[in-house]
Amino acid sequence: RRVASFSQQRAICTDQFENPANNQAHCKSTGQEIFRQCGGRIDIFVASAGTGGTIAGVSRFLLSRLANTRIILADPPGSSLFALVKFGVCYAPQQRERTLRRHRYDTITDGVGLDRITSNFASATAIHDAYRVTDQHALLMAHFLFRFEGLFLGPSSAINCLAAVRAANDSLHQNEETSSFYINLFNHFFWHRPKYRVVTILCDSGQRYLSRFWNRQFLENRGLEWPPNDPDMLRQVLFAII
Repeated sequence: RRVASFSQQRAICTDQFENPANNQAHCKSTGQEIFRQCGGRIDIFVASAGTGGTIAGVSRFLLSRLANTRIILADPPGSSLFALVKFGVCYAPQQRERTLRRHRYDTITDGVGLDRITSNFASATAIHDAYRVTDQHALLMAHFLFRFEGLFLGPSSAINCLAAVRAANDSLHQNEETSSFYINLFNHFFWHRPKYRVVTILCDSGQRYLSRFWNRQFLENRGLEWPPNDPDMLRQVLFAII
């Protein structure tokens, strides 16, 4: 407001995509908070990217203290960042000629996913891997967390959580037999002390998505399936996609 008071138009554009104050705030606050609350032990940090400020700022702080921490991007369909991290090319299939859409992010997720490299995203110290999470898989995870953890979350949080479980899957899979791992995955991750400490961000509430992500008719009109109401069946379906 002080800066705007000196402007002839009495307004400024904060430009959260390119403004370095974005990732700096997460480096100075979010990253330090995670480090402190986890007692200085974080094996994997997982986050999606809207402006890129969160994953960049947190990665800068964590890697300055914990060089072996892995930073993993969670990305929705249509975003170019998955291919950027995995293959070094900022591209998504939705960008093909003759298929380009006005709104080409083929997802119901709001606020995450990019088709360009922002200054904030580029400031990340390192992003070691990426997971693509579909709308259907995010929907299943959201219902699982609501049913079993009492967390009423939006699609961005669900994407983060599913990618976090996959990161735990891949890390544990290096040291455990596949058969025993799949049987005990959620016991390992949610109810017992994990062998790897995986941290993510719950960045949106389901309250903001009552007419979309938590609206059965809207989802079915988009070709998505409403998750099963039976708890055991919901668990089995989610097991199958991890």
